[in-house]
Amino acid sequence: MKLVIAGSARCVWDDLEKLWPITDDVMAINDLIMHYPEKLTHAYSNDFEMLNKWVDARRPMAKNLDEKLRKHCCFPCEGAEKWDIKVQGNSGICAVYVGQALGYEEIVLCGVPQDDTGHYFDPPWVKTNYGKSTRKRPGSDQIRYWSNVKGKVYSMSGRTAEVLGSPP
Repeated sequence: MKLVIAGSARCVWDDLEKLWPITDDVMAINDLIMHYPEKLTHAYSNDFEMLNKWVDARRPMAKNLDEKLRKHCCFPCEGAEKWDIKVQGNSGICAVYVGQALGYEEIVLCGVPQDDTGHYFDPPWVKTNYGKSTRKRPGSDQIRYWSNVKGKVYSMSGRTAEVLGSPP
């Protein structure tokens, strides 16, 4: 069973287009939950205050496709499955661990580059500060968690593609 995890980086639409049409299960992360135009199987966020709002904000046509949308979070959140993920990090890496716990044998990341390219909703001149903020403290570069899933998880772009490789 294969899962596509779609994050909110600027490259998400280009990454998804390379896999289009997507016939596998899809898990959207954070803001992309409300903007992903097709059927979602899963919605994931570490932001327990926003998860339900993003699900509720899905466009009616897309929402009608979400027959059995499952919500996931690492913190208590109404209507979401709570996961005890022992990894420190962002919603992207936690979503991967949840996908593996759900039994997906292969996971492909789109829009989860873990670099400073910005979000899909940012203007072109805005960059994220992911690389710098995670490298300020020794041992705090979250990219190290990605090496634990190499071989079963692949990425379409960025630092995660460098560590995990592209899909076969």
